[in-house]
Amino acid sequence: MLRATLALLLIAGALNAVDIYVAPGGNNANPGTIGSPKLTLAGAITAASNGDTIILRAGTYAGDVNVNRDNLTIRSHTGEWAVVSTSHTNSGNSQCIWITGSSCTLQRLEIAGGYFYAVKIEGTTNHIIEDCIVRSSGRDCIKLVPHSNNVTIRRCEIHSSGQRDNSNAEGIDNVNADNMHVHDCYIHDIATNGMYAKGGAVGCVFERNLIMDCGTGGIFIGFTTDSLFMNVAGQDNNPLYYENINGIVRNNIIINTFYAGIGLCSAQNPKVYNNTLINTATGGMSALHFHPRGGDNDQNPPCTGVDIRNNIVYMNQGTRPVMNVRTGVNGASQTYNTLDTSTFVLNHNIYYRNGGSVVFRNDQTGQTNLSFSAWATAMGTDANSFESNPQVNLATGHLEAASFSIDKGAAIAVTDDFDGNTRSGTLDVGADEAGGTALPVPPPAGTIGTGYGATPTAPSAPSSLSAVSAGSLTINVNWSDNSGNETGFELERDSGSGFVLHQSLGANVTSYADTGLSDGTLYSYRVRAVNAAGDSTYSNSASATAGAAAPPPPPAGGSGGGGGGGCAAAPNTGGMLALLVLAALALRRRVTA
Repeated sequence: MLRATLALLLIAGALNAVDIYVAPGGNNANPGTIGSPKLTLAGAITAASNGDTIILRAGTYAGDVNVNRDNLTIRSHTGEWAVVSTSHTNSGNSQCIWITGSSCTLQRLEIAGGYFYAVKIEGTTNHIIEDCIVRSSGRDCIKLVPHSNNVTIRRCEIHSSGQRDNSNAEGIDNVNADNMHVHDCYIHDIATNGMYAKGGAVGCVFERNLIMDCGTGGIFIGFTTDSLFMNVAGQDNNPLYYENINGIVRNNIIINTFYAGIGLCSAQNPKVYNNTLINTATGGMSALHFHPRGGDNDQNPPCTGVDIRNNIVYMNQGTRPVMNVRTGVNGASQTYNTLDTSTFVLNHNIYYRNGGSVVFRNDQTGQTNLSFSAWATAMGTDANSFESNPQVNLATGHLEAASFSIDKGAAIAVTDDFDGNTRSGTLDVGADEAGGTALPVPPPAGTIGTGYGATPTAPSAPSSLSAVSAGSLTINVNWSDNSGNETGFELERDSGSGFVLHQSLGANVTSYADTGLSDGTLYSYRVRAVNAAGDSTYSNSASATAGAAAPPPPPAGGSGGGGGGGCAAAPNTGGMLALLVLAALALRRRVTA
């Protein structure tokens, strides 16, 4: 009995999660139903409990909000688009959305402004930012502080950082946050670097992203971080102060950067696979660049275990080197190296300069303006690399027909390409595998992210809806789910004045118990499936009349007759469990009914 009761209490807690609607014409005194929504996002967060979903109807809402609940989802209503915005010039609005709860999701939102950041994640974990536009921040668009681990940023457009201060304004600034995954994002018009993971961040992955027009670099694996943020309260096992550990950069297209296309700084075991760099390092550094850490504690480990293969580097102008291995000088005026060449893998890459020969530079050995062949000999690398025109479209990063880059790659653990097409056989060099469907670059208007995986089709309509009176002023509604891509269902009800939305339900739900009805009233129902692409047509409609509860049965007889011996009655565990279920269902409908 105790185990069953605890199980029912857990079910009750899960069912207690609700949808809270917000609309421009709402009122924060309202309960937050779709018909009686709240007015502000801040008001909805105040009313929310852990696990709830806040659904914003079309419109613009004030930012500068603290998401301080766990497992909270904030999203636009299906088929609509909501903007959350705040000033980037008012120092009182440090960020537009500040996440201090755990396991939160931001979905299908436009997030703009913030004196420092559009989105800041404050040391909490397991968040998702997906299908969002994040833009026009005072400095960085997205900021992760130490130990904001396990954050996924996917299918987003991130742009126009540094509206107030363009001297330190990344698209994504990750300081010591492990296991960040950024994929299928379109990152452009960034004041400084498109994105980096530094400060000792472990296991971060950047893949299938399009990065264009950055004021400094494209992607940095590591950068320069004050030691204070690298071994926080003894929690980080990073005694050598590596800026990045086990980072992966693969299948990215990077076009037009002033400094490095891809930079590495005090990185341990980084992997740089199948990227395409076009017109990078136009003003400084090199396309592929090894950068000194320059930390505040003179701990400057060189990049070690570096593996760079299957990349295209197309230098379209200028005389900057394809690769530069820099040196640094610490506080004691001692020179230190940025690359451990004994563990360096560099191969199966294609280098090209339009109108001239490529050059390499190694400050560790004092060798400058090395030709490709002199570089390969001096470094003992690039045995299967080429200095040749890769025959890549300079505007899109995709391979031209019969490109030289086809089948020139090494066999490494890359199974798809920038477009999400499967790679098989001998790999092509660069982010694009020849054949398959190519995504438009840049993405067309209305596309969020690169376009890969971001445009589902509308779901198929449900069918075979039935409505049956179950007594106790309850009608049971059932239907058939005919789609595999819905994000939910919208059940509508008509009690005499026309159909209105009665309940938003999750994906794969095929039944609903409508309770608390009026005795003798005829209710009609219909349902449709929904997802980000739109709504299905409605199912058939069905009707039933609510009936009153049956009278309770008479009490059972006494213990006399038959010589039973007066045993005490067993506890009515079934009734107790039923009451718990009903209580849970009532809680689930506290704002959605």
